Amino acid sequence: MERSPQTIQGTEPERPEELIAEIYRQKTERQQAGLTGTQVIMSLTTWKVIRAWHLSLGQLKGTLPDYIGEDHVFGLEVMIDNRDGVKVL
Repeated sequence: MERSPQTIQGTEPERPEELIAEIYRQKTERQQAGLTGTQVIMSLTTWKVIRAWHLSLGQLKGTLPDYIGEDHVFGLEVMIDNRDGVKVL
């Protein structure tokens, strides 16, 4: 069975790069289906892993907007819930 953040429980947390890629994949998939994504749901632990990794990269130079902010990823509002993985709504 292929690994999926929604189905694997009790394992090590996903790498932040994988979590971010999964958020982008789900957002793009919704857009292609004609749906709008407005929120991404994840656990507080998952959000802390993503934020710590993002902060470790340093400041973004130039005028491009950052894809991760205090409360959003790719323009999706981050909602905290007790779940494994990430889910774009």
